[in-house]
Amino acid sequence: MLQRFWQSKGFTVPVLIGSVTVMPGDLVVGYREGVYFIPPQLVREVLDRADEIHIHDEWTKKKFDEGTYKSSEIYSTPADPKLQQEYQEYLKRRLEEIRKQRSPK
Repeated sequence: MLQRFWQSKGFTVPVLIGSVTVMPGDLVVGYREGVYFIPPQLVREVLDRADEIHIHDEWTKKKFDEGTYKSSEIYSTPADPKLQQEYQEYLKRRLEEIRKQRSPK
């Protein structure tokens, strides 16, 4: 016997999923571990922070692969001012590249 698990009550209305209210316009991101609902006014901030984290991981992996540094020297924030400067320049360049790719043509 086929059971009905949901029933539409309307469009562009708040929806309760478990104990979370999802509002119209929320960005929904799903992973194996769960689902995130991001209000539209926070989407840019969340995406910008995600880019920074991704770039930091990318840079850290690059430094590990070079075999020149120990993990304690590069993760999470480099102690060496020269290395900090290098990371800041890398971060700035990569953020510019990413934002250029996302900008409307």
